[in-house]
Amino acid sequence: MNKLVALVSCVVCLSGATAQAQTRQEVTLADALRTAVAHNPRLAGRFADVAIANARVLEAKGLDDFFVDGSGSWTRTRADNVEAQTVPFTPYDRIGLAASLTRPFSTGGSVALKLDAPYVRRAVSGFAPSDANLVLSEAYMPSVQLALTQPLLRGRGYDVARAKARLADADHSVASRTLVAEASGLVRDVAHAYWELAYATGAVELRREALEATREQLRAVMAQIDVGKQSPSGSAEVEVSVAVREEELIDAQRELTQRSANLGRLLGQEAPASFSAAEKPEVLAAARGDVLGRALARNAEIRALHAQAMAAGIDIDVAESALLPQFDVYASGGALGMAADPQQALSNLGSFGGYTVQAGFVFQEPIERRTQRGQRDAAIERARKARLAEEDARTRVANDVAGALAALDSTQRRVAVLVHAVEVADLDLSAERARFQANRSTNFDVLRRQQSATDVRLRLLRAEVENAKAAATLDALTTDILARHGIALKGTP
Repeated sequence: MNKLVALVSCVVCLSGATAQAQTRQEVTLADALRTAVAHNPRLAGRFADVAIANARVLEAKGLDDFFVDGSGSWTRTRADNVEAQTVPFTPYDRIGLAASLTRPFSTGGSVALKLDAPYVRRAVSGFAPSDANLVLSEAYMPSVQLALTQPLLRGRGYDVARAKARLADADHSVASRTLVAEASGLVRDVAHAYWELAYATGAVELRREALEATREQLRAVMAQIDVGKQSPSGSAEVEVSVAVREEELIDAQRELTQRSANLGRLLGQEAPASFSAAEKPEVLAAARGDVLGRALARNAEIRALHAQAMAAGIDIDVAESALLPQFDVYASGGALGMAADPQQALSNLGSFGGYTVQAGFVFQEPIERRTQRGQRDAAIERARKARLAEEDARTRVANDVAGALAALDSTQRRVAVLVHAVEVADLDLSAERARFQANRSTNFDVLRRQQSATDVRLRLLRAEVENAKAAATLDALTTDILARHGIALKGTP
């Protein structure tokens, strides 16, 4: 009677565990990846970095924008105490209006179209406006000039003059490739967590099946005891096995809860998740082709570090240019109209009645150049550090590719071996049960073969999961993982 009560209680316990498992939400890998990409805060931050980089690219394009300048001025000059002066003083009034349209060159210089329209009124004789001999003169002097400026040493050339645009492009490349690396890593981690969840889900199912098989053996033994074919102590061994199977099921359910929480954390869920895997891993064959070459050429982390090295090279160009002396030349020239009447002045301007020409240079050379030398040395070291980081990443990726390929190959061969082992274990178990029914076998033999069948199934499931994880790792290293799962990242090349 006590054994029957124990059996009923175990069945109730199993039913409760089954009901608990049924409350879990089944999730597919595609759903998990979609949720993770949409809600992962680190990935959202990488998207923000790309948006900032896009804004800086647009800002840098402003280096080639036309810009308009306009100015106006009024000047009046008078001297009240003219008797005390030892030199003649000429009072005058001046009104100036000017405008220009400037276009920078990518060489570092610029071209400008300048319009100038000053009006000047001054006394041409006498010492003060009250002087009876004072004669006022008015002049309108409009001019149209074309002005050119160009640095010949410091700041010359596209590499330096458009360094801001080059840095903006490099920063965008870094941000977009870092986004791809972050997304690839996230998808890989979610895939790993999902396949571990699939293993835990499968382990619970296998442990439950093993428990039910052991219970079935206990019922068979109890039936033989009832008809006197076995002694009452014949069920003890089976009852111990039932307890062990129950413990294994409890441990498997705890592991499933932990794996569910791990996946939920990657999906951005704050509350504890309760998932079970709706998919089982498919065994993939070893990758073909030059996987290492593809990984080294396409790996997002390597490409991001390479872009950082390129950006550091731009800083070197700017720093080395700053070591040169400043030697800028400029020249301007154009038509000049001058007359006492504004209409006549404009007419003279249109007929090229006069002209104005100007040329010059600006030279500057720091004596010790410690600031410039310090900036150059720092830029060189930053570039060296970036190249070292890229080399380290290439070595690490090469080793990871080799490890993933080895894991993919070994798990494929393990699966092939274990599939056959499962078939053999099932045949052996069926034969042992038949021998038990014919009283030619013992409980120990049946239980041992049940345990062997369960163990080999768990080993097969583990090999399948490790195969899927190795494939995800390899896909992440080549960034094929995003395309494989249909994930497109806006703003990336």
